[in-house]
Parts: sequence; C-alpha cells; structure tokens
Amino acid sequence: MKASICIAQSASSHADGTTSILRGWITNLSVPKNQAFPLNFNLCVVVSFEREVGDPEEMEFDIRFVGEDGKPAATIAQKTMTFPKDLSDYRYLQSFILQIQGVGRSLFVLRLNKQTKAESVLHVRHTD
Repeated sequence: MKASICIAQSASSHADGTTSILRGWITNLSVPKNQAFPLNFNLCVVVSFEREVGDPEEMEFDIRFVGEDGKPAATIAQKTMTFPKDLSDYRYLQSFILQIQGVGRSLFVLRLNKQTKAESVLHVRHTD
C-alpha cells in the first residue's frame, strides 16, 4: 500500500471522488516573537491510500504529531480501515485542533500496520 499525507487549512470530499483542499501542504507557520504558547491551530489532515496487488482489505493506521524531541505529542487519528476490493485508491480526511507548544520542527507521521509510510514536516518560526 502506498500512502501520502497532506496538512491543510481545510478539505472536503465530493460524491464524484474528488477532494478540494484549501491551503494545502502547510509546512511553515510564522508567529510573532511575542506569541504566547501553547497556540491552538485549526488544521485538516488529508491521507491518500493507493492499494497494490496483494494488499490486505483491512489495515490499522494512525497519524501522530511528533515533537522536536522525537516523542509523540498527539495522536491525530487511530483507526482500522476496511478497503473495498474494487477500490484502488481512497482518501481519509479529518479536521482537528493542533496545540503547538513553541517554535521548532515537528513531524506528522502516518503509519500503516505500525510501519511509517509518510511524513510531513511542520516548522514553527518567529517572524522578523
């Protein structure tokens, strides 16, 4: 199974199988130097799954937010997904509020059956 992860401001899926993404692939967040932390930030995670021949119909997946120290700071999603046999690709969308503790580099990590499949970096920096 192939998978990718996108962090966006907002996203929605449509009956025709398409997905609309607003301000997608967020990798940088600039905050004023006097910004008080923690800071709550509304986001949406968009995960695309692409099934390959021989993939099981059911898989566990989770999305974690990992701090600069490498320790999981939050679990965004944790589910067991059942993929229809006749469906080769599938998207999962979830809105959430992320509590950012300070400036630095963090990761969103997507795991399938406890194996890392995709990552997305988030840099939180002070503005000049």
